[in-house]
Amino acid sequence: MRRFILLSILFFFTMACGTSPTAFITNTAQPIYRVITRTNINQLVLLHSWPVDTTLPNRSSKIWFSDSNQFIVPTSEASEDGIQSFEVSNFLTTWFAQTGSSQATIVANDQVITYRAGLLFFNKQGEEIETLKANDPCNEGSASHMTDIPGTDLIITGHWHYGDITASYGSSRLLVWDKMQDSCKELLQEFTGGIFSLSASYDGDYISYSVITSTVVTASDQLIAGSTTHIYDMNGNKETCHLVGIKAEFNRQNQLALYDIKKGIINLITPSDCAIQKSFSVDDVLTVITFHPSGDILAGSSGETVEFWDVNSGEKIEEVNIDASEINLPYLGFSPDGRFLVVTKDKSSSTEGQVMLWGIPGN
Repeated sequence: MRRFILLSILFFFTMACGTSPTAFITNTAQPIYRVITRTNINQLVLLHSWPVDTTLPNRSSKIWFSDSNQFIVPTSEASEDGIQSFEVSNFLTTWFAQTGSSQATIVANDQVITYRAGLLFFNKQGEEIETLKANDPCNEGSASHMTDIPGTDLIITGHWHYGDITASYGSSRLLVWDKMQDSCKELLQEFTGGIFSLSASYDGDYISYSVITSTVVTASDQLIAGSTTHIYDMNGNKETCHLVGIKAEFNRQNQLALYDIKKGIINLITPSDCAIQKSFSVDDVLTVITFHPSGDILAGSSGETVEFWDVNSGEKIEEVNIDASEINLPYLGFSPDGRFLVVTKDKSSSTEGQVMLWGIPGN
């Protein structure tokens, strides 16, 4: 009798709330994932893998929307380059926008920007909402790099004019676009060498750009690139300093991680004067580095594994085997809330491309 009364109360309560008894009883919460930290990073597991035709070597560090539930990866679909959107909560691919470009970044208000003879703007649903066309002196058909300047309407694009790879790395230049003013101008005139990385500090004061000028082949046939990373003061409109390094990335504390491939070290520096705060060694030749949003963890890939370092101590705290088997891992990126890590894997003759989502399931 008591059971009957309880079920009757439940029935009338749910009917009054506009919810069926079945939906009320069977509703389940979304899985819980923990924030990745230095102490639990050894519990990282592969949550899901999406097969893709080809992942493109996007050189922007910003692929996540602000809600940490959706991200974009430049891919090639049926030989057409574009942007593929992925959703974490249900492990879905949501939309593909054909852009003809391998470069894309996410800026304020969750707008996606890519480049094709100018800037193309997309909303979170993949709909093109605006175009900023390239005109003199910004007439470039494609961009090799791009980043936004946080807290402003400025976007920096890098343009590498490739030379003969066996003899020269060609030339490059940097452009600055003002979305509010619907304008573009040259930030740095054409300089010798190939631009390899481009990053902006989170306070909007500095950008870094790395330039390859030479290549050396070691006894193990590894290519060691001679490169210099330059720091540019956006407020003073001048270069502040430069150091040897091939790959650079800012964290939210405005420190710059600079990878010196010849010495096999990562330096943490202050952008105002290139003062080295800390250095730590890496075992393998890295192809990409990225910071956890806390700034305490730095991740890097050598092609088959992803390694993680404690920024405060410089010690390697974990290494994850991605089973890449000689396949490049062109992109790593943590979600803004620090719960997920995206790793992309190139297509090879024997395996398809993949976009992999890593995280730590909760209790």
